[in-house]
This record gives sequence, structure tokens and C-alpha cells, in this order.
Amino acid sequence: MNATIPSAQIAVVDDDAGFRSAMLLLLDAEALPAVAFDSPVAFLAEHETATFDVVISDVQMPGLSGFELIEAIDRGHRSVPVILITGRLEADLDTKAQACGAFALLRKPIEAASLLEWLHKALTDDTCNERDNPGSERVHRPD
Repeated sequence: MNATIPSAQIAVVDDDAGFRSAMLLLLDAEALPAVAFDSPVAFLAEHETATFDVVISDVQMPGLSGFELIEAIDRGHRSVPVILITGRLEADLDTKAQACGAFALLRKPIEAASLLEWLHKALTDDTCNERDNPGSERVHRPD
């Protein structure tokens, strides 16, 4: 699948070391450069000087949530699509993700092919980089 995904720098933000490692292995297997961060605060410090094309972030983390991370990115006027990942099942998470401008909300367990498909969409969707319509119907809802 790596032939169809454009070259990109991806940030993985998750407090779970095992999940971060698994994500890095998947992205490396697809020849997609990625950097892992153990917290939104660590990511935001790096995001000041580095450019990422897509952020994959957990929803629930100590300190800032994935929703708050998106708000912080927006406050810094650094437009980047964010794919949120969660193991939580609450129905209102879809609404929150849509309201804050998440590109997608995926629920664990995540199939590699599905995540790669959403990465491709985030990297090739010109409108997601503009973040001009955070209430759009972009948030993925599981079947």
C-alpha cells in the first residue's frame, strides 16, 4: 500500500508505549517516516519547530486530551489533519471529534489497512489542510 501513500512526516501521540511502538512499526513497514511522542505537551514542544503532515493521537491521555491537542494546534495556526484513536465507546465522542475538527475518529482495535486508508485520505485531501470547516462530515464513524 505504500506506493499509494504520499511521502509524509507523521506524528504519533499516545501515552501507551506499546501502542506507540506498534504504530511506528506499521508506519516503518509502509516506508512512512514517523516520530512518536508520549504526550501532547511533548508533541506541542516539537511542533513549534517541526512540520508534520498528519498527527495520529489517542483521545484520552494524562494532561491534555486528543481534543485539547487539536485546539492547541489550531491556536498555534499550524494546520495539520489529526486522526484521533480511542478505545472508548461513548457515542458523544463522534460529536466532540467532529466539533473540534478531527479528520477522523477511529476506535480500537484498529485494522492496519483501515488506518493506512485514513492516512492516505488525510494526506491527499486538500480541504483538510485548510481546516476551514471543522464541522464537516469528515469524522469516520465505525459501521
